[in-house]
Amino acid sequence: MAIPKSINKEHIIQAIQKIDREGVPDRRESTRFNLSYENKNYPPKYVISIANIFVNGKEYAPSLFSGGDETNRFLEGLGFRIIENKLVEDSEIYINTWIFQGNPRVFDIDNYVKNHKFIWWSLKQKHFIDKIQLNDEVYLWRSDGGKRGTGGVIAKCKIVSLPLQREDDSGAKDYWYTDDWAYSYLAIKLEVLEVKLEDEFINRLSLLEHPVLKELLILRLRQQTNYLLSKKHAIELQRLWKFKNGSIRNELTANVVSDMGSFLNSEMTETEKEQVIKSRIGHSAFKKALLSIDKKCRLCSVSDERFLIASHIKPWSESSNQERLDVNNGLLLCPNHDSLFDKGYISFDEYGIILISASLGETTKVFLNINETMKITMNESQQKYIHWHRENLFSSKSCLEEEV
Repeated sequence: MAIPKSINKEHIIQAIQKIDREGVPDRRESTRFNLSYENKNYPPKYVISIANIFVNGKEYAPSLFSGGDETNRFLEGLGFRIIENKLVEDSEIYINTWIFQGNPRVFDIDNYVKNHKFIWWSLKQKHFIDKIQLNDEVYLWRSDGGKRGTGGVIAKCKIVSLPLQREDDSGAKDYWYTDDWAYSYLAIKLEVLEVKLEDEFINRLSLLEHPVLKELLILRLRQQTNYLLSKKHAIELQRLWKFKNGSIRNELTANVVSDMGSFLNSEMTETEKEQVIKSRIGHSAFKKALLSIDKKCRLCSVSDERFLIASHIKPWSESSNQERLDVNNGLLLCPNHDSLFDKGYISFDEYGIILISASLGETTKVFLNINETMKITMNESQQKYIHWHRENLFSSKSCLEEEV
C-alpha cells in the first residue's frame, strides 16, 4: 500500500487544524522528523493519517504506508517543509523517564539512597546504552525481597553521567550483602533528588490497581534492572510521586490547615469546624491526589468531578495528622454513596464486597443505588483503613439501629 494520491494540500491543512484542536495521541508523536507549518511542528505520518479523513472519510492506518522518506517526500511535494528534530538544544531535549530496580536481599537500598547524594546503579539491559541521556529522570524501585507489600518506588533521581565501566564499587561496599561490589560492571551515576521510605513510598500493590500504571512492564516482567517508560506512564508516575503523602502534606498544610486559625476561635461547634475542614480538603490536594488514581466514584462510576467527594475512610476527627493526608485513607464517591459511607450505613469486607446496614430497606437501597453485588478493589494500606471503618463506624451504626 502507499499514501493515497487523492490527498492534496488542502486536506493536509485541514488535518493540521484538526490536530490543533484535538492534539496528538500517545505513540503517534514523531521521534525524528516534523512537518513545520506556521511556526508549529506536527508528526508527518500522523498528519497524513488524519488528512485521509477529509478524502475518504476515515483515518488512514499507519501500517499501510511508511514514515521517513516516503512520507517526507509526499509532503514536500505538496509544498510543506520537513525538519529534523534537534536533540542538542537544551530547550528541546526530550527527557527520558526510567525505573531502575534493586533487590534488598542483596543490597541495602534504603540506607544507600538515604545516606548519599550521588550513587551508582548498574545498567544490566545493555540495549539501552544509547538511549541514556544526561538529566534523564530515574525512579528507584525496591523489589519486595520476599516481603509482600514492601516493593515499590522509593526515590527519584536524575542521571549525571553516561554509562561507564566501574572496576569496583568499594564506596558502597558496606551496603552489599554479597561481594558483587568487587566486580567490574556497567554503571550510571545518579543524583538523588528525593527519597520516600516507609509509608510514603509508592507501593507496588497500589500500582496494580492504578488505571494506567497497572500496565508498567516491571509489574509483569520483574527480573530486569532497567526499564524505559512510555510518555504516558512517565506522566502518571510523575503525578503520583508528586502527590504521594509528602507533597500532599506540604500543600494541605500551606493551603488548608493554616487557614483553620481564622475560625478556630469562632463560635462554631466542633462538628461545624470539622465539616468546614472536610469541605476544604475535598477541594484541595487530597482530592487531586485521589483523582490521579481514580477518575470516578468507586461504586457507581460517576465521573463528573463536580459531583465527586474525597471521602475519608477513617474520619478526620479520628485520624492522626499523617492519616488525614494519606491518600490510602480516601475513596472518591458520589454524594449519595459518600453520605452512606460517612454515616456508617455501608462499608466493605476484607475482599472489598459491600456491607449494607440492616436498617436500610429495599426501597431505600434502590433509590440510593446500592446493592449487595457492589465491590471495590483495595490495596493493603486501604484494607487497614477499611477494617477500622468496618469495626468502628459500620458495626456500631448497625448495632445502634438494631437496638432501636
